[in-house]
Amino acid sequence: MGIMLLLAGVLVTAVRGAVRSARGRRAETEAQAIVRALKSYRAAYGLWPGQTNACDVTLDGDRHGLFLAGLTNGPRGEVFLVLPTRAGEGGRVITDPWDRPYLVAMDWEGDGCTAFTGTSRCVPPVVICTNVADTAAVMSWGSNPSDRRCWVQSWRR
Repeated sequence: MGIMLLLAGVLVTAVRGAVRSARGRRAETEAQAIVRALKSYRAAYGLWPGQTNACDVTLDGDRHGLFLAGLTNGPRGEVFLVLPTRAGEGGRVITDPWDRPYLVAMDWEGDGCTAFTGTSRCVPPVVICTNVADTAAVMSWGSNPSDRRCWVQSWRR
C-alpha cells in the first residue's frame, strides 16, 4: 500500500509539471501569434491597431479593445488573429493560460524599441520597465507573477 501511495504521489507531481509546462508553451505560442498579427496589421495599414498618437503604449486588460477589434476584424474585414477572448473590464480581452490578460506593447514612436511600463491590477503590483528591441512585444505574468522566471515574454525564446 505504501508503494502505491508513493507512486501515486510521484505521478501527481509529474502530471502537475507537465500541465505547467504545457501552459507555458501555449502562452509562448499565443504571444508570438499576437506579435505576428500586430506586425501584419502594421504592414497592411502603416500604423498599429488603435494607434492615436506617437507615444509607445502598454496595453493591459483594460485597454485590449484598442487593438483587438482591428486584429479580429480589420478595416477591410481581414482577420489577423484568431484566439479565444473573454469579457473584461474594457471589452473583450485575450487571456493567457492562467486567465490573466496579456500585456501588449507596440512601438508607436517608430524608434525600433518597445517599452513595457506600469503595473497590472490583475496581479500583485510588479513594476515593469523593459526595453525590447522589437516593434511589438507581448508578455504574460505566467504561473507566478511575483517570480520573473515564470513570466512569458515574446522576445525571449
